[in-house]
Amino acid sequence: MDRSEEFNIRLNRRRLLERGAMAGAGLIVVPSLLAACGGGSATTDGGATGAMSTAANTETTSGAPTAGGVFRAAISDAGPTETLDPHAIASVVDQYRAFNLYDRLAETQIDGTVKPHLAESIEAADDTSTTWIVKLRSGVTFHDGSPLTAADVLWSFRRIGGDPKAPYFASVDPYIDVATSSVKDDLTVEFVLKAPYGNFQWFLSQKPLFILKDGTKDIADPASVVGTGPFKLESFEPGQKTVMTRFDGYFLAPEPYFDAVELIQIAKEQQKAALLAGQIDGTENFDVIAQALELEGNAAAALFRVPGANPPQFNMRMDVAPFDDPKVREAMKLSIDREQMMSLLFQDQATLANDLHGPSFPSYNADLPQRAYDPEKAKALLKEAGKEGLTVELVTGLYPDAAQAFAQQAKASGITINLKKIPQADVYNTDLYYLKVPFGETYWGNDSFEYIAPMAYFKDGPYNETRWNDPAWEKEFIAASAVADDAERNTRYQELQGPLWENGGEIIFNWGDGLFAGKPTIQGVQPRIGFIWNDLRFREMWYQA
Repeated sequence: MDRSEEFNIRLNRRRLLERGAMAGAGLIVVPSLLAACGGGSATTDGGATGAMSTAANTETTSGAPTAGGVFRAAISDAGPTETLDPHAIASVVDQYRAFNLYDRLAETQIDGTVKPHLAESIEAADDTSTTWIVKLRSGVTFHDGSPLTAADVLWSFRRIGGDPKAPYFASVDPYIDVATSSVKDDLTVEFVLKAPYGNFQWFLSQKPLFILKDGTKDIADPASVVGTGPFKLESFEPGQKTVMTRFDGYFLAPEPYFDAVELIQIAKEQQKAALLAGQIDGTENFDVIAQALELEGNAAAALFRVPGANPPQFNMRMDVAPFDDPKVREAMKLSIDREQMMSLLFQDQATLANDLHGPSFPSYNADLPQRAYDPEKAKALLKEAGKEGLTVELVTGLYPDAAQAFAQQAKASGITINLKKIPQADVYNTDLYYLKVPFGETYWGNDSFEYIAPMAYFKDGPYNETRWNDPAWEKEFIAASAVADDAERNTRYQELQGPLWENGGEIIFNWGDGLFAGKPTIQGVQPRIGFIWNDLRFREMWYQA
């Protein structure tokens, strides 16, 4: 997702994509699929909305796919709180596993549209959009050889949306009546909704909505991991390594092509050296852009770019002092120099952000004023709040360089930011820091407002990092989601972003280009909205013969 000085006006796709295309020899540009400048949308099959790009897609593909080989991917946030449960994912490494061990009913395509995946069709039963019929593909099997059935689907949604203690309860319960929804036959599920939902196919593509076997309860060890995904879990060492092997019965054969994928815990600052030493085959996003650009022209590595995929984010908890005061939150947002951050952190391989998610999508509100660095106004706000000479602590593990720069910039506002540096693997440790600290960090990547909102802005959302709590706002969001017309629904989503921009606790200041690297023989890396490596779809990649 990219935000920018270009969002002072509107997003200039051509400038962003051309900049990536001219970045140098050996740099492979994977364009972010950006929304049209005028806020237009592309309608998917079934009414889903995605963003379109005017630029040609650049793929790292040479020749026909070939099977074989092991892809060793570095990850840096593994730790003791990792989970094998796809309905409880929190960290990036959890998502690396879930995306490859399990499947969802629908899936985002290269061009940003959404199409059925495990489902064969997703159709409204009538014009009210309150009942939807999902017919499953036939012949899909789980890793243990048992067939995928409608009972598995219904069980999975009841597991998420039937227990208020479930991590993603708020992603399902406001919308689907899981008790009334039913199995019609072995391959047909009838979803009964609590209110009309105009874009249900998109809804079913959301990241936590993975399908498990009927009756699955605790998922605590590799033996209990039974999905339909392209890879099977071979071994799992929390904080160290995950090994997934090819599932030969995958329904999208000949995918996957790799024999296995290994996820190896390596600190980000060590990943470049590990790649060049042949210890891994792919890195994560580089946080230090200079380190990534040093790989340009290096025959031992291919450098990939996804514009706007690396958005640092600081979170202020709105339920604790001093961030329970909206004047303090605004002062903090005015105390970060977004222009300087682009140069310091990303060497201008970034665009300005405006404290909201989703500028790659037509639901994004590009008409709000772009916040700028204004320490004098910040001082005045703090004086009004009785908080002159404010001192706060920022817990940092994802973006320590950004945190250090922010601390320096905030001094001009009379704000002292003391840094508490923690290991990156501890950032999402819910026993220690995540969702606990008053002032911390997170990373959402390139996701839309409508995807993030139920998880981050609903009172009971699993990742309500800022403690946003506005029941009327939630009600309006649910009503907006019921609108069938794409343009009207997006307009209402845009209106809902106004209160978040004005009063929210998120500081999203840059949309840095995602730069990541791999072996030069890697093929099949495609432009995707979402995470790196084809939105973590290792099934689509292979090694050049």
